Amino acid sequence: MVDSGDFPPLPSSPDELRREHQLTRLMALSFDSAASPSITLRALSTPELRDASYGWGFSWYPDPPRAANVVKDPSSIG
Repeated sequence: MVDSGDFPPLPSSPDELRREHQLTRLMALSFDSAASPSITLRALSTPELRDASYGWGFSWYPDPPRAANVVKDPSSIG
């Protein structure tokens, strides 16, 4: 269980919110068998607050594993 004290306070002003959106974020999921995860990033649902693009990407090892497959869009807006 995660203690709510582990998280910083939410931004309270537009300037703080804009600064928060400029920080780098990384999320990783790892599975040792076939999986079909579904992810929704609600923080990216307000485009008017963005002044920089968000990149995204996926990578996986196919079966049989010869090399990693990577799909990415470093200039996506969300």
